[in-house]
Amino acid sequence: MHKILLVFAVSMLALAASCGGGGSHSTTTTTSSTTSVAGGNTIVTSGSNVASVIVDAGPVASNPQVNVAFTTVVVCVPGSSTNCVTIDHVAIDTGSTGLRVPASLLSTLSLQNVNTSSPVAECVQFLDNSFFWGAVKSADVKMGGSANTGEVASSVPIHVMGDTSVPSGASIPSSCSGTEEDTIAALGANGLLGVGNYQYDCDELGYQNPCTTLSTSTAVGLYFTCSGSSCGAAAVPVTQQVRNPVSMFTSDNNGVILELPAVPVGGQSGISSGQGSLVFGIGTQSNNALSSSAVVLPLDPNSADADWTGFTTVFNGVSYPNTTNSIQSFLDSGSNAFFFLDQPTSGIPSCGDWYCPTSTETLTAVNEATGGNSHGVQFSISNANTLFSTSNTAFSDLAGPNTSGVPAAATQVSDGYFDWGLPFFYGRNVYTAISGVVSPSSSVPAGPFWAY
Repeated sequence: MHKILLVFAVSMLALAASCGGGGSHSTTTTTSSTTSVAGGNTIVTSGSNVASVIVDAGPVASNPQVNVAFTTVVVCVPGSSTNCVTIDHVAIDTGSTGLRVPASLLSTLSLQNVNTSSPVAECVQFLDNSFFWGAVKSADVKMGGSANTGEVASSVPIHVMGDTSVPSGASIPSSCSGTEEDTIAALGANGLLGVGNYQYDCDELGYQNPCTTLSTSTAVGLYFTCSGSSCGAAAVPVTQQVRNPVSMFTSDNNGVILELPAVPVGGQSGISSGQGSLVFGIGTQSNNALSSSAVVLPLDPNSADADWTGFTTVFNGVSYPNTTNSIQSFLDSGSNAFFFLDQPTSGIPSCGDWYCPTSTETLTAVNEATGGNSHGVQFSISNANTLFSTSNTAFSDLAGPNTSGVPAAATQVSDGYFDWGLPFFYGRNVYTAISGVVSPSSSVPAGPFWAY
């Protein structure tokens, strides 16, 4: 088993983050919807702003997944209603920004680069010395509703992973190094749908979107422009950066609600179509109201503050992170387990990358946000080896340390936060609000925030 998406979310957060630019809001339209109740939470199961979610082993038999929430995305040539591909098993990631799809799935589309005269490419480096490389191209992205076309983001920049046309006939720049993991086989998914708290992926890096200036973009090493067979680090405007497609929807654009049924300790075979949903918009329609029982955990919009990346988790009487300049705790559907601390600090027996207590442990913590809002969490941890010995793909009790081994200066930043992965989302409706998008009403705070 593999923490396939943890490194992606953490790598983006570790680089730094901030709020995004302005947004717009259009008149709300009401659609019919049906709901089901599972594990105490209400799940909206239909509507133009609702995409079905499943949890299964994924599209690659040789690389089966656990605790990955998948949905379906339609990608089209801008302005076309027929020149499209429907892509299932796209992993939902509330800890990153933007749609990333392997080039092999888009080979039938003639997508144009966001800058046709000087093609733009992106390199996303991970903490485990792997990376994504590919062109940034413009596409219409459709999700939800009938035939997955209920919501449309027009001409949104997406990351075409492993696109060999950029650079053409030349090697990837040396500053983009490690193991390239741009294929379906490596991902265990047909793409990544980043529906996190920001509009543009460089908004997550702070300092007022550093990729728009060359000096910081060079340091970050994220965006490149290409001429002929060579590419060099470059500043790119936000209009050419990979963007959260939800922020470009007509009205349901201020965030998402991931709604999944409860999963028992020990796991279950999975979550089938119609049992889980990704709902677009928060408070924009009758089917996506911010629940009166939900506690809002706002993100600090000031990237100069120590807690701008998320919130503080209090566990066993200790606040994490407990050092400055550390990664804050966060809610991340793109991580397939609870990841927190290191084994010596937590005191929970481990087995490599996972926690393996001799019997299931029930733990409690409190998540505290900027401004004083807080919300408690009770969660269970079972022996990962025992869980993996089953054929189940959905586990509410899978966890692991952020780093293996004893505490060390080089790993203390990673050891100091709680990554509340997909097990956290089971049995809850979890809200992820986007920064810089106009709130639809006074009953919904402006993003960025999480709520549950």
